[in-house]
Amino acid sequence: MPESPLVMHWNCATSRAVRGVSVCLVAGSLAAGCAHATFVVPVDPGGPAPDAASAWAAASAGCGDVQAFVAGARASGKVGTQRVWPVSLEVAVTTSDSIYIGATVAGNSLFVLAGTGNRATLWLRHDERVITGTPAAILEAVVGVPLTPRQLLGILTGCVTQTATADGAVRHKDLISMRTAEGRVYLTQVAGQWQIRAATTDAFVVEFTRRAGRQPDDVWIRSTGAGSLAASLHLTISDGEVNAAIPPTVFQLPAAAGSAAPMTLEDLRAAGPWKKRAPASEPRPWPMP
Repeated sequence: MPESPLVMHWNCATSRAVRGVSVCLVAGSLAAGCAHATFVVPVDPGGPAPDAASAWAAASAGCGDVQAFVAGARASGKVGTQRVWPVSLEVAVTTSDSIYIGATVAGNSLFVLAGTGNRATLWLRHDERVITGTPAAILEAVVGVPLTPRQLLGILTGCVTQTATADGAVRHKDLISMRTAEGRVYLTQVAGQWQIRAATTDAFVVEFTRRAGRQPDDVWIRSTGAGSLAASLHLTISDGEVNAAIPPTVFQLPAAAGSAAPMTLEDLRAAGPWKKRAPASEPRPWPMP
């Protein structure tokens, strides 16, 4: 890939983020160090919430301007029956459904997922195989949750969605529940400030905690969709960059993936993307300074 100043700038920003971000993926009972008070979706009918519109405006301030997000991460935990050993991630997502996720183990490339629109390719570097499909289908096979790039963007930034409707909003004690295009979003007040506490869809439940500021420090995702792998993901995020200038080449696979043999999503699910292997050594998919 070209070593342009823009690419170099984005690489430096991502490299800094990797040093400041950790992610813990956990399934079933939460692993030691990742324990938290799990958000429980209210089952009571709730009461009137006349302040829902103003609460949403305060909680989602700035979300309508989010177009892209980059971050570094560290992942571990369990997806289905497979436990994920510590993995470093680099992530870039946009509202135009572009996605890049690079995963490495001890400096060795494990996989790269890259694509735009409704088409992405996963390169399993250790097996020299490639799988092409929608980003959601590939991510469901990898992490047990069918996330679109736009959904992943909403989760990482804590915005969930850029729109919600106050019609049908209800209050559950200290929570306000509102409808979104994909489910419901739950708002709560912290130190007098409204925040997005959690959200639900047909496929997953996501919840957030923040130590300071609007961007979440911790994100928890649990799969709920029928037929999906049992998964519970814990993301601890810092130094993420909103609306970073991302070169289009980032969303393309490295040239070395061109010689990899094709593989189906069914083969991927059967083989298990997190099956422990001795990963092959591979330089970063773009030049680093």
